[in-house]
Amino acid sequence: MPNTTVRAAAEGMPDVNLNRRSILGGLAAATAFVATNHADAAANPDAELIRLGKEFDRLRAEYIPLLAESNRLQRVWIDECDQRGVLLQSDCDNGWAIAEEVGSVTADRREEPVQMALDETTKAIFATTATTLAGFAVKAKTLRLEVLPSRWAEEPTESEYEAMDWDEEMPLRFLFEIERMAGA
Repeated sequence: MPNTTVRAAAEGMPDVNLNRRSILGGLAAATAFVATNHADAAANPDAELIRLGKEFDRLRAEYIPLLAESNRLQRVWIDECDQRGVLLQSDCDNGWAIAEEVGSVTADRREEPVQMALDETTKAIFATTATTLAGFAVKAKTLRLEVLPSRWAEEPTESEYEAMDWDEEMPLRFLFEIERMAGA
């Protein structure tokens, strides 16, 4: 079969000469790429755990600013109730009206489904058995960011470690070490 050149005529396509060889070469490259990605996933026993870790990172990045805004508006709501003399324990209707007015209720409604999804993803991560260092790193990061009562998104400095109580310092060092070993 001849290798005949066909000019691309679709609107918006670059001025490219397509022929049978270039099309078949592109298909072969795409097939190899897809096959490699599927083989990598099949070869990694922690592929699902790693996928959950990426979902955790995505949800947490979405959740943190929503939580901050919700907390800010809750403080505004409480301050507004204090200024108006509304006691939340005894005047719930007016308290809720003020919460609606300042946007606290709306912020809570935006934050809550993301928090629920993050909680479910966290539970799924800990329900999934890790068999590789990469899988353990996902669990270590999740434990560090969502379960421990510390606030360390970044590894503490040595002086910050030294200022900690032993029961906070040692698990935190261990979790960061697992993440470092996995290259996470």
